[in-house]
Amino acid sequence: MSKNKLPTYLKVIFALAIVLGLSACQGQGSAPATPETLETLDPNYYDQSWLTGKPCAAPCWYGLEPGITSRQDSIKTVQQLPFIRANGITSSNAT
Repeated sequence: MSKNKLPTYLKVIFALAIVLGLSACQGQGSAPATPETLETLDPNYYDQSWLTGKPCAAPCWYGLEPGITSRQDSIKTVQQLPFIRANGITSSNAT
């Protein structure tokens, strides 16, 4: 009985060795893209003021100060920021 099983086990081991050998020969593909950092991105497309404190330190944001800046001035300022779509701005009253 064990003599009959030995050739079967050898065939299975041989088949697995071929499969593993072929899968190891496949290419690794292209190198992963290097992640972008804040230094490599165009600063016109993201907000960097929270990192740099420019143009003003928190809680100010692009010259807007909570409780001081008017609503109209806030809307006008935000519409001019290059990383915000001005046509995507909506306004509503909260109670």
